[in-house]
Amino acid sequence: MRIEQLCLRNFRNLRHVDLSCRQTRCIVLQGDNAQGKTNVLEAMYMVATGRSFRLAPTEQMVGRDGVAARIEATIERDAVRHQVDVVLNGKSRRLEVDGRALTRATKLLEMVNMVAFFPDDLRL
Repeated sequence: MRIEQLCLRNFRNLRHVDLSCRQTRCIVLQGDNAQGKTNVLEAMYMVATGRSFRLAPTEQMVGRDGVAARIEATIERDAVRHQVDVVLNGKSRRLEVDGRALTRATKLLEMVNMVAFFPDDLRL
């Protein structure tokens, strides 16, 4: 499984981001603090699980300048491409795979394998 393309629209502090991952197996996110690196990772996690790894409510994921946010990803699994879309509108969230609405985010877990690991997970 791999994310080949990731498009973000009005997601947190990222107005318009297009990442193409088709030609590489490794992506490095580099930048100053508060530039959106963790937001890109959060968007990838949302594509995989349908939810954020943060505790913030959905309306906080929509950028300041808009009413809705959109995450679009092209995922390749077993040589088959799928389109996954996450639309955040106020307090609501809509998930679609290949143009069909999902009623349960658990369906995404069958398509995308992802683990979020943070330094805080190592509390002793």
